Amino acid sequence: MSEQTVLKTEGLAKAYGSFRLGPVNIALEQGYVYVIMGRNGSGKSTLFRMLTAMVRPEQGTLEWFPERSAGPPSSAGQVQLLRDIRRNVAYMPDELDTPDEGWSLREWRDAVHPFYPAWDDDCYRRLAARYGLDEGKPMKKASKGTRRLAAFVIAMAQAPRVLVLDEPSAGLDPFAWKMMLEDLAAFMSAGDRTILMATHIVEEIRRLGDYLLFLDNGKVHGPFEKDALAESWRTLWVSELPPAAEALPGVAAAEQGTAARLVSRSPQETRAALEKLGLTVTEERPLEWDELFWHVVRNKGKEVKRGE
Repeated sequence: MSEQTVLKTEGLAKAYGSFRLGPVNIALEQGYVYVIMGRNGSGKSTLFRMLTAMVRPEQGTLEWFPERSAGPPSSAGQVQLLRDIRRNVAYMPDELDTPDEGWSLREWRDAVHPFYPAWDDDCYRRLAARYGLDEGKPMKKASKGTRRLAAFVIAMAQAPRVLVLDEPSAGLDPFAWKMMLEDLAAFMSAGDRTILMATHIVEEIRRLGDYLLFLDNGKVHGPFEKDALAESWRTLWVSELPPAAEALPGVAAAEQGTAARLVSRSPQETRAALEKLGLTVTEERPLEWDELFWHVVRNKGKEVKRGE
């Protein structure tokens, strides 16, 4: 698999009232799954809409593949950017994105497929049948899960090099969820494709994610290599809480509950310091992803080496 940059942003920013997203400086490489984690209202959907040219940035630059377009771009540059995105990038938003919710899946397909040069009708028919979708049923009469599946089918049928997915499995039943994970894994099996997705579901992060980005208050931290990050942050339970515990090497947090607990961003250093104090580590575990998000954002990623 070649190391090719598929997306690069420099100083990308957008403000809505008192909220400001950015400046966003990221570079994503071909062949990986990047997972964005962030609280509600942190700017994930705004970021995705900027990356797919649905929203113009107020400043900064956005580059997909070898093409480059400044933001805010010229009219000609914007047209070229849209063409590049339609040729290579499929975006599945967090809400159904049809001009008319009374449309059926078939009507949606008929309206959009001429705009995507690589459209794969065999993929469209196969996935619609796989998920048991009624192509003639109006979307407004469908469940949330069915609407999500319809949006997923439309995105996949564009035969993109990059999938941008905003909470893709929201509202799915366990069987459809499992099939979607299988389809995403199959999509990545070609080796030259990329996924950028927002999710809070731990199993999706565990099974699909290669790199993590944390979005908080409009600021992006990362990307961080997922497995290295999980190894570098650990929870340690100790026989007793030492004095000035948070001053020990690597310790990011300390608490005394039914047991003494330390959160360490450098477990090896913390264990060595505890050993010098004559304290025993009774148990060690990786952090849960939501707690890991909190500590990385709190420390602004300074103590964690970025994935390369």
